[in-house]
Amino acid sequence: WVAGDKQFYFSDSASLELVFDLLDDCDDIKLEAARLSAKQRHRENFTYDIVHSQYESMLCSAVQIVAPMCDA
Repeated sequence: WVAGDKQFYFSDSASLELVFDLLDDCDDIKLEAARLSAKQRHRENFTYDIVHSQYESMLCSAVQIVAPMCDA
């Protein structure tokens, strides 16, 4: 999920080796597209504010189950 459609995803050492081979043969245009895509995904999904608010929401939901005291 973290790696977008223009990224290079691997799940084990065998697929990592394939990614290294792909990157070795990759042209500058594809590499730049991957860089831009990674930056965009970070801005859209992984900034501190976004991650923090998701954790806060999840934790408040868990607290509500145990002892209702968080404001929703």
